[in-house]
Amino acid sequence: MCLPSTTKSMFLLVIILVCVASGAFGQTTWYIDDDTCPKPGSGTQADPFCRIQDGIDASSSGDELVAAPGLYIENINFLGKVITLRSEGPDAAPGTVIDGSNPENPESASTVRFSSGESSSAVLDGFTITGGSGTATPFDSSNDLLGGGILCIFNSSPTIRNCIITDNVIADGYGGGFYGKASNAEFHDCTFTSNTAPIGGGLYAENGLLTMSGCTIRDNGAYGIRCDDLNMSNCLIESNANAGIYAGNATLTNCQILQNWGPGILCYTSTLSNCLIANNFNSGLSSNSAGGIACWSNSPSTITNCTITGNFSHWVGGIRCTNATIKDCTITGNHAETNAGGIHLNDDSEAVI
Repeated sequence: MCLPSTTKSMFLLVIILVCVASGAFGQTTWYIDDDTCPKPGSGTQADPFCRIQDGIDASSSGDELVAAPGLYIENINFLGKVITLRSEGPDAAPGTVIDGSNPENPESASTVRFSSGESSSAVLDGFTITGGSGTATPFDSSNDLLGGGILCIFNSSPTIRNCIITDNVIADGYGGGFYGKASNAEFHDCTFTSNTAPIGGGLYAENGLLTMSGCTIRDNGAYGIRCDDLNMSNCLIESNANAGIYAGNATLTNCQILQNWGPGILCYTSTLSNCLIANNFNSGLSSNSAGGIACWSNSPSTITNCTITGNFSHWVGGIRCTNATIKDCTITGNHAETNAGGIHLNDDSEAVI
């Protein structure tokens, strides 16, 4: 049956309208600008939302949210949505700030929260994350607070890029800048600085793989990073308290671990390649530690093409290990008050140098 041309046109128009309404032609872009306040806004480019959370609430998975430079005093929750929240323009993170210092609920005071199984397609890009004081743990009856800057729990594994996570404070708990549990979160080109917590000042992650590339972790305490499993490349870990990295299993490539107040790296198993571990100062008296690298247990570690120099510890200056392969490394200028300045092999060690 042939339809008249007018009927065909109307039929096509109906199909287009249905597709647009259902989002079949792609994502919606929502706009946010704190200059809209105190009006709430509607999320269009001409009338942006005042608050980031209003944009998240209005969005659907697949949407993009674009925030103009400004100060957003709020605590946000991605609500399980697969969305991209980004700042406007390149290098916008210093001027686009999410400040979580005035939470509606002091027991839910992480600045950014992922707690509904968000995948790696949920993206946070180009913000300064500050002012967070953590969320009360949902895992036990303790009073611990978790994740001052960013919280990732319940299998939430977002991708976080080009962010500055700074000046977040956990008074009693874990993860000043970031806390993750059962999370495979990824950080790319991010900076963690001046975050504090009793354990894991910069980052704390358990029961998941923490992946980082092109990141700087500086001036955090206690510990720059405390985690179970770490995969890191092209990162700088500098001037953190207690230790630069404390990990169960650590794979580091092309990283610099410098001037930490404690061991540069504490781990059970490590694979290090093309790294510089230098000028770390461990004033502790533990006989199991070192200034540069301390690998505990009999699990194998491999250190290749690394430079370990200028590190200090009471017991061992450079490397303390049990089961290690050390190849093509430069180990020089390390100092210990007792035992070994360069390398100390524990009793019954198996080492290839």
